Amino acid sequence: MAKYGEGDKRWIVEERPDGTNVHNWHWAETNCLEWSRTFFNNLLNNLNVLDGSNGDLHLTIKNVDKFDGEAYVNIRKGKIIPGYEISLSLSWEGEAKDSDGKILNRVNGTVEIPYISDENADEDPEVRVTVKDEGPIGKRLKEAMVAKGKPLILDKSNARISKEVGGEFSIFDGSVTGRNLELQEGKLIVQKWRFGSWPDGMQSNVRIVFEEPESGFTIVKLTHTDVPEEDRYGNATVVENTERGWRDLIFQRIRAVFGFGI
Repeated sequence: MAKYGEGDKRWIVEERPDGTNVHNWHWAETNCLEWSRTFFNNLLNNLNVLDGSNGDLHLTIKNVDKFDGEAYVNIRKGKIIPGYEISLSLSWEGEAKDSDGKILNRVNGTVEIPYISDENADEDPEVRVTVKDEGPIGKRLKEAMVAKGKPLILDKSNARISKEVGGEFSIFDGSVTGRNLELQEGKLIVQKWRFGSWPDGMQSNVRIVFEEPESGFTIVKLTHTDVPEEDRYGNATVVENTERGWRDLIFQRIRAVFGFGI
């Protein structure tokens, strides 16, 4: 092995005069807190939770009142290492209206998420919902915010899915894209999947089978194959992250909203 100051000049083992961090070999850190604060403000400010279409309740998240912590992206030897520890406080407003649209009561409350961390990404964070009016309508609105607002706050992202064979889909704000290969209503979904961080041209295969052994009881069988071992940045956690994504971002969220699932 070449020693410092000796050996093949093609070895870049000393600090370059031009300051270039070749191929991101040396440790570099980017502070992403302000970017994250702007992202959450754009995502959550004036977010409609309930519009009364399925009843008499209307809920809106008004503002991100507090956003503290740290968010960063580190690069070492060409590998991207993100991290974050965030706390959030939101204000919300709720209204109960009669059948003619007349406002019966209007209440305000808060949503606090004291700790979100990359180290606990596979766990549901603590979410505290409060309301200033603890009357009957206030309690109904608080319960609605817990049931509908919590999953929406934690999981909101854009999705576009075609219902046609050969049609394309995009979920999680475009982080996952692909196309439909087979569709049988209520029985089968077969798709090509790829994450934006995977090597160019790399695609995986997803097969979801729905079985109904008895009325009111459905079994979902998922098979996801041809997942690469590494992403384009050399991170060897693709399989682990894919498994966790299915479990935490899809199946457990179904359970949180509908009350059943794995």
